[in-house]
Amino acid sequence: MRVNGGTAARFAFAALLAASAACSEADLQRLRQEGESIAATAGAEAKRAAGTQSAILIETAEAIAAEQGPKFKQTAEAAVATAIAGVVRPDHRGDVVVGAYYYPWWQPGNDHSRSGYSRQPLLGDYDSADPSVVGQHIEWAADKGVDYFAMSWWGPGSFEDRVLRDVWPRARANDRLRIAIVYETIGRLAGGQLPADGIDLNDARVRATLLEDIDYLQRTYWSRGDAMTVDGRPLLAFYLSRQLRGDVSGTMQEIRDRTRSAGAEAWIIGDEVFWQRYHPISPDRLAAFDAVTAYNMHASADEVEGDFTGRVAAEYEAWRIAANRAGTVFIPGVIPGYDDRIVRSGNLPIPRSPELFASQLAMALPLVDPSAQMLLITSWNEWHEDTGIEPAEPLGITYLDVLRESVRVR
Repeated sequence: MRVNGGTAARFAFAALLAASAACSEADLQRLRQEGESIAATAGAEAKRAAGTQSAILIETAEAIAAEQGPKFKQTAEAAVATAIAGVVRPDHRGDVVVGAYYYPWWQPGNDHSRSGYSRQPLLGDYDSADPSVVGQHIEWAADKGVDYFAMSWWGPGSFEDRVLRDVWPRARANDRLRIAIVYETIGRLAGGQLPADGIDLNDARVRATLLEDIDYLQRTYWSRGDAMTVDGRPLLAFYLSRQLRGDVSGTMQEIRDRTRSAGAEAWIIGDEVFWQRYHPISPDRLAAFDAVTAYNMHASADEVEGDFTGRVAAEYEAWRIAANRAGTVFIPGVIPGYDDRIVRSGNLPIPRSPELFASQLAMALPLVDPSAQMLLITSWNEWHEDTGIEPAEPLGITYLDVLRESVRVR
């Protein structure tokens, strides 16, 4: 999350001005100068603030405030605490914000269901447009520690759009879990087939489609009570953003400007993290996004054979450091396994197991950025690639129990 020093300054000055209502002009000037110092400290430290860091920051504010008397001490302490909460903490329950990619595309007889399942969900060959199915998914996820679903979105009027727009508000317990949009970049901007040289954002047609879609998303979803937000900003993720070419930074900034002027500036996650030999780290690309993540680290034999989790950990550390330097949040992604042989050929599987999922979570948690406290799971129900943690045969809710024990009990 980008640290907003202006936000910290506004909170600090509000307290200082309230405390100085009866001060002389000289005293007021002194308090303002000290307020600037407090705000600068909050802005500099907020990105790293978590645990002891936030305690140190509050203690510093208290020490300064104590010299000005009890009233100033109380108001300054409250202001800095509020600034830390607003700048550092996203809107969520619990210590770590857990998201899971969700696919609202299943329906008996449609193309996805006809392609088959890698394993049998406990709910069977279900219909994503059934409110009772949605309600059960929400209850399972919320009970076991998932804060939000990152929803695959395929355009206005698509089946996925209708499910999310019309069915989810009618599902039971829908207030227990939030939703974010995952923009299906290739599906929306390249007709489902990735061009050899990527997707050119300098192409007027491509850019117009993207911006029209963003306008629709803002009108349709971001004013809903179940929208996932970070500091009040609706979360928007781009699948395979690393395939975007042209003016990536300018386009992302245009989306922020456009959504801010319409009432809610988007908080943008880019799917940029991958093996560097395929996608080298670019500080400019990292800086284009509010956060970066890896949807899935499955790749060739060299990467998936042997100590997969250990290899991913080393790769993630390099990306985490680079993202931190670029002022961008790093969000580690985890999987329980991978096997797409039911729909494709030629890829080696990563045999799934609760043990692998636990090791992925254990690897990811120390890499969670303290300024946002987020991780993403691939996935809730992508059964084509066997990455789902949705309850399924033969292990039932085992993967959800692993999640609960790994993330919530630490």
